[in-house]
Amino acid sequence: MVQPIAHSWSYFRHQVQDVISLPQVSKVLELGAGVKPYLTRDQVEEQRLDYTILDIDPSLSHDNHNYFDLILHDLEEEPRHEQYDLIFSHMVL
Repeated sequence: MVQPIAHSWSYFRHQVQDVISLPQVSKVLELGAGVKPYLTRDQVEEQRLDYTILDIDPSLSHDNHNYFDLILHDLEEEPRHEQYDLIFSHMVL
């Protein structure tokens, strides 16, 4: 599943879709989604995911906030202790 970094974006969408479709994956955390979460409402509902977005910017407005939980928190200041089946980021390196 791990690809060389030069090719990682080529496979990202496919890999995320493969993982969220696994039956043991239900709690998903996306780091740094900004104003555009990676997963769509349809994906979340189809896979019956408990989808959470973690970001540090309190000024972010999520118009579609009703299909995911939003946590405004800086992990560098204090770690969180929730457990997730998948933690990913599309924009944070």
